[in-house]
Amino acid sequence: MRQRASTLLGISLLLAAAGAAAADKVKPIERYNAFGVSQQRGKTSTIQIAIERWSTPEERQMLVDTLRQKGPQTLADALAKMPRVGWIRLPNTKAQDLRYAWQTPLPDGGRRVVIALDRIANYAELTTAARTQYYEFSVAEIRFDKDGKGEGKLSPLARVDVDKETNQIEVEDYSSQPVRLTKVQAVKP
Repeated sequence: MRQRASTLLGISLLLAAAGAAAADKVKPIERYNAFGVSQQRGKTSTIQIAIERWSTPEERQMLVDTLRQKGPQTLADALAKMPRVGWIRLPNTKAQDLRYAWQTPLPDGGRRVVIALDRIANYAELTTAARTQYYEFSVAEIRFDKDGKGEGKLSPLARVDVDKETNQIEVEDYSSQPVRLTKVQAVKP
């Protein structure tokens, strides 16, 4: 009897733990598959992106204000503290957390999606103090037409600024040889 009670208790605890773990996994509200073409290396691959939630207007404005008033290094620190809004996965890598996801409508009936995440420097950059260590962000911009077909750019080494006309964070330059995103398709989450 005692053994049966402890077995039932153990099963109950396992089920409760499994339920809590399942609740921690957030289902994406949007997912995209893209075909990436590295302009620098001449390689192609598939890229997966999942949006779990859109950044709030308050989060967006805080990032814009931080960039304007305190510069990109402080923005990098603020972005690192932002809650996860989704993930991006390149081939043969673990998914990396997105810290920013924003969409805006386009005049032609399409939309523009911008995502950002912390940029992780590789060992060679850290040991040689190469110029790329000063690029603080990885940013992707995808433009979908009114039919939902998308294309864009993924810049793993991006410098950002605020566009004075649109009040939006934009990539300052794409001199770091971005990855072209083609055939971006929404997939059911």
